[in-house]
Amino acid sequence: MEANSRSSFVRNYPHKNAADVYDLSSEQEVKKRDNAYASAFETFEENANHGCSMSQYELGVMFAQGIGVERNGKNAFLWSMAAYNQHHPDACTTLGDLFQQGHGVEKNVEFAIFYYREGAKRGSASACNNLGKLYLYGLGVEQNFQTAKLCFEEAVRSDYADAYNNIGIIHEYGYGVSKDTKQAMNYYRAAFQNGCSIAQSNFERLQISDDREVRLQRESEQGQKKQQQIKPEAVKREKIAESAVQSSKDTINLVLKLIEQKKFSEALPVLQKLANEGRPVAQYQLGRLFYYGVAVAQNFERAIGWFYKAARQDSADACNKIAVMFRDGQGVERNERMSVAWCREGIALNSAQAFTGLGYMYEKGRGVTKDLDQAFKLYSKGAELGSASAFYHLGVMYEQGLVGLCKQPWRALENYQIAIDLGCDQGLQNLNSLSKLIYEKNEPLAEKDSDAAFQLGLLYLNGWHVWQDLSRGRDYLQSAHQLGNKDALFMLGKWFMQKAIFESQILFDAFNNPEVKHISAAGLVGYRNAAIAYLEKAASHGHSEAWFTLGEWHEKDHASKAHDYYVLAVMKNNHKKAAEKVAFAMLQEASCSMQEGAYKSAFDLYKPLATCGYAEAQLQLGVMYMQGRHVYWNHEQAEFFLRQAYKSNPKRCDEVLGPLLVKASHFIENKNHKFAFNLYKPMAACGYVEARLQLGLMYMQGLHVSRDNEKAKSFLIEAQELDANRLEELLAPLLIKASDFILNKRFEDAFQLYDSIAGIGNAEAQLQLGLMYMYGLHVKQSDTQTELNLAKAANQGNVEAAFRLGNWWSKERPYYKQDFQQAIKWYEYGSRLNHANSSIELGLMNVPRNKKLTFLELAYKQGHPRAAYELAYFYAYNSLIKSEEDLVQAEKWAVIAVDMNADKAQELLADVRKKLESIRRTWF
Repeated sequence: MEANSRSSFVRNYPHKNAADVYDLSSEQEVKKRDNAYASAFETFEENANHGCSMSQYELGVMFAQGIGVERNGKNAFLWSMAAYNQHHPDACTTLGDLFQQGHGVEKNVEFAIFYYREGAKRGSASACNNLGKLYLYGLGVEQNFQTAKLCFEEAVRSDYADAYNNIGIIHEYGYGVSKDTKQAMNYYRAAFQNGCSIAQSNFERLQISDDREVRLQRESEQGQKKQQQIKPEAVKREKIAESAVQSSKDTINLVLKLIEQKKFSEALPVLQKLANEGRPVAQYQLGRLFYYGVAVAQNFERAIGWFYKAARQDSADACNKIAVMFRDGQGVERNERMSVAWCREGIALNSAQAFTGLGYMYEKGRGVTKDLDQAFKLYSKGAELGSASAFYHLGVMYEQGLVGLCKQPWRALENYQIAIDLGCDQGLQNLNSLSKLIYEKNEPLAEKDSDAAFQLGLLYLNGWHVWQDLSRGRDYLQSAHQLGNKDALFMLGKWFMQKAIFESQILFDAFNNPEVKHISAAGLVGYRNAAIAYLEKAASHGHSEAWFTLGEWHEKDHASKAHDYYVLAVMKNNHKKAAEKVAFAMLQEASCSMQEGAYKSAFDLYKPLATCGYAEAQLQLGVMYMQGRHVYWNHEQAEFFLRQAYKSNPKRCDEVLGPLLVKASHFIENKNHKFAFNLYKPMAACGYVEARLQLGLMYMQGLHVSRDNEKAKSFLIEAQELDANRLEELLAPLLIKASDFILNKRFEDAFQLYDSIAGIGNAEAQLQLGLMYMYGLHVKQSDTQTELNLAKAANQGNVEAAFRLGNWWSKERPYYKQDFQQAIKWYEYGSRLNHANSSIELGLMNVPRNKKLTFLELAYKQGHPRAAYELAYFYAYNSLIKSEEDLVQAEKWAVIAVDMNADKAQELLADVRKKLESIRRTWF
């Protein structure tokens, strides 16, 4: 705890003598200081025992920090809790510190946050500061620089030194604000003027010249000093570690180069060493050598063993190999389902080979139900990631008519060509056979048949089976168009577009590589113009893909032109992909409008998109209705749009609505309940637990809304099923508030809170409600309600409720209504739950001797201070006692009772010893 906080309490301390001693203690020599601390401690202890909350707080600080006494977390907790119960604000800080550090109590950051928040509400600057630190560094809460700054600013209002320093840190490093060194220095100055020593060093660190050279020189000097301070051994170890890492990387690269050069014998020993060290690349490569039998004898079992080790370290290639081995039964028993599972492992690592492998399994129906559509999707994804095999399989599907039940030979040829370019030899044979078949079939029909002319045009343009001839290819495609083929002009334009892209890459290489000869750009311009002309002509004839293809082509260089083409594709052909592109552009424009505060423009863009089902638009529209931006607050509209958005994209909803939940919590803290309610209501409808919890509490307390226990229970019970711990955290302050109502005799307010909280099954509230019915506080005394509520609490493990039920049946009720069997039942239940008061009551009841002794001994073990005295009394005065042995037992327990300072224990011990002496004297 900061010195300025403690000294402020010292100045206001009511007992001046103790305060003087405590304040002077920091200035005396060691011996005098210790004596001063001891004197202060005695004074504080005396006043604390008389109920002085200030002294209780100071004792808690002394025990927590070991000031003048041995550091003792348990004592610190007990004294701080005593001060806290008397509403001492800074006691909350001490309790929060104890829970945060786990000193004297079990470490629990959530409890620390609770006590810091409670202290902040009571006006404690130190609690505000500590709460701000948790938010600043994200300890136990989600990191939030704005909330941290608010907490520090609240502490600064009380001139809390450490808070000035923390705001300086925020400005220096730009945590949630722009970096501002001058502002940081101002806060550091204010901090050390208020007594924060750390702030002075921070201020001096920033107090340097703005001249760049001076700053760099100083940083260099500081760096040299740090290096001098580092021990030579540490520097040596660091260099050795860096050297080892670099050496390992170099070794792996060398091995991969040897494998590429097919020098497997040289690579093998190094691979074995690296694989044994756990390098996944080496494990995979070593597995390949065993798989193919290169430089070692082929051994599938050893291969799959190394593949397993690499796969455990997220090697996608290893996952793919294992999938193949399970599919083909290599080294393991054939298991196609396991093959599918390993393909999915590779897909999780975004492996093109894995997508292709799983597509093959769906195509053939191996390990999964045959599904050609799913196979096509997987092959397409593999092709996007650059898999040659995926392009080959797509070609086969187009050739055989497995896509849409219609053969598309020209698309098959395109995919075969790409597969060949990527190194798939299988595609060459298929391409040659298919193109030869197409030529022989269509060449005689080309003059009259549009499809024949179309197929021949593609063959000549690409040089499939025939010599490449651009003019003949163009003539055939134009002829196909005249004969009625809708795809001819589009394919011609697309071919010129691809040619233009290819030529532009060559030009780029020529300008960036001096070894490449300069090439004229005239050819590129010609291809580009031809492509645009043919694509626009195809589009004018109604080709659905032409406008979209033009848009894609211009997207990188001319975004506005690309957008125009996409709009045309939507208007002319209702193109779905173009519609998505247009929608994406509209969403970006709407987002910019939102950032600039132009909410009307954003609303006008989001509204049609939301109607068309775009989740982002629905989400943003829901947020606008929720916050009343451009439109009035409308919970129904907000709920409608947010629910739609959450169904489509829950992750995105979490990203957007998460900060709003934090914002709503700030509204709650600042008592802006109306704004909080408007945010929580729609989010609760989407299933957000925090929103449901807070709404339940608002209905429970009548904050902004009319008090409604039924609605409160509805929200809280649903939320409790999802996050019971969070509910307990929120209910804890309300239970404290209700107990304060009881102390202040505001029984009606207490009853309303306890009734609401008890309705959702809270044991503490049920206990208190039962007691209010027992004593008739605000409500009419009711035996039925008393027993009902206390039993509910007891059945949830609340030992105090079980004890109270035992008292109620044996003491609280009129004598003619008492039922000692029921009392024994509840006392026994409390005793089993390790409740000492229950055990002692059982021992005092009219039960058999053996049971009585058992219960009293149990109460002693459970720590009840009266148990030893009652045992001694029982052995000394029970009518059945006739032997010296019982008196010896009585003496033993009486001695223990005396040690425990039990009332009348001395007199009892003296009487027992007198009886013992009398018995022994008669023997002689």
